[in-house]
Amino acid sequence: MRTILICVLLFPAVAGAIGEIPPGTDTVESILKVSHNPPSECEPYRQLLVLATVESNQPELLSVELHFRTLGDTTAYYVRPMQVVDLDRFEVMIPARIVRDYGAEYYIVARIGRGVSSAGSTSKPFQVFTSYSYTAEIPEELPGDEFLEEYIPPGQLEYGSSLESEEMEDEKPGTFGIQILIVLIIATIAILLYQRFGS
Repeated sequence: MRTILICVLLFPAVAGAIGEIPPGTDTVESILKVSHNPPSECEPYRQLLVLATVESNQPELLSVELHFRTLGDTTAYYVRPMQVVDLDRFEVMIPARIVRDYGAEYYIVARIGRGVSSAGSTSKPFQVFTSYSYTAEIPEELPGDEFLEEYIPPGQLEYGSSLESEEMEDEKPGTFGIQILIVLIIATIAILLYQRFGS
């Protein structure tokens, strides 16, 4: 009977330790919401304008990024900060050399602290196809080339790292290890109590 009583008393503490949200983790739904309607098509070797609406109750802390690459590419996404144009509206251009003769694929990520919300994802990006085949000679210089020349890969950017990098950081041991330690301590106390009062 005492064993059952001890288990009943300790269960809420153990469940709380396992299911506890780490300090500093924001609830995404209560802070961020990204809305985006992709264009139906784009022109080959022309910059592609991407617009997004981001609802937030902390706009002064908000950062919004566009992750993009050439349609069908399998290399890493480029990351470019989106600029605010009107309260909750953001925009940025995908360089013409990325669009090429095929189109572009991308997704949008908004952040406030550790709170993250997105439209599209790495595995399910928005895809915009070119409306016609480009037959003219490709110019040596294209709009947006300056961004590609100065580009620094994610992880080295001053304004933040990519979504993939942040997800990897979340997987590192830390808070989860502390939770395991708490559970082990509680289990040890339960065993000691049982040995003392159970018999």
